[in-house]
Amino acid sequence: FMIFLFFNFSKTSFDTSLYHIQLYLTHIYKILSPYNRERGLIRKFVGLQEVMKYE
Repeated sequence: FMIFLFFNFSKTSFDTSLYHIQLYLTHIYKILSPYNRERGLIRKFVGLQEVMKYE
């Protein structure tokens, strides 16, 4: 949780913090779901691109 707290208290923009938190959560998702790792990573990456595009 050190990384999560670091980005929470960082002086970067709120959008950048959310971006890094999403990457961190995606990393956790990959570790907890090795069975769906490849498919899940692609799905998360595409979803993240969609979010960044419309933000």
